[in-house]
Amino acid sequence: MDNYDNDLIKLDYRKRPKKSADNMTPYDKAIRIMFKVLFFMVIYMFFMGIVSYILNAF
Repeated sequence: MDNYDNDLIKLDYRKRPKKSADNMTPYDKAIRIMFKVLFFMVIYMFFMGIVSYILNAF
C-alpha cells in the first residue's frame, strides 16, 4: 500500500500549479489590463515631458 500512496503523491506533485490568471473573472482581467495601460501611459507622458523640455531648452 505504501508504493501506491507514493505514486499518488508523485502524480499530484507533477501536476502543473494553477496560475492565478486561470481562475480570474473577466472583470479582474480587465482591471489588470487597465492598470497596465495606465502604467505605460504614465511612463510615456514622463518620457515625452523630458523630450519636450530638451527641445525647448535648445
